[in-house]
Amino acid sequence: MHNHLALHCLKVSQKIKQEMLRSLAIPNKNKKMAIEIATGVQPKISTKFQSTNMDAGQEILCHRALTRFFVCCGIPFWVIESPFFLDFCKNLCITYKPPNRKTLSNDWVNFEAARVTVSMENKLENQENLTLGK
Repeated sequence: MHNHLALHCLKVSQKIKQEMLRSLAIPNKNKKMAIEIATGVQPKISTKFQSTNMDAGQEILCHRALTRFFVCCGIPFWVIESPFFLDFCKNLCITYKPPNRKTLSNDWVNFEAARVTVSMENKLENQENLTLGK
């Protein structure tokens, strides 16, 4: 309802439209935080800290997931160098550094293709009575 009044309704006054826009501009999490601060129930600062390092295994898992995301969703590789995408990655995990587009499109796509091919060959190798066609 707020979305409609703020962005689409032509019959609402400008004052109400502005109120609805302001209420939409504040995400629910920020509203909750404002209420917590106002009531004196404040979260501990230690809950806001992130680790300053990422182990190599976790970084490889992130690279693989990112590669599958780009390939399977048909997202152009240049998007990975967009400042908006980089900001998104930093907000998810401050220590993760996504690869550049050439590394993603060459190295990681080839690595993932090879990994999937080997996995499928291993599955097919253990099967019996496989037929092709009708």
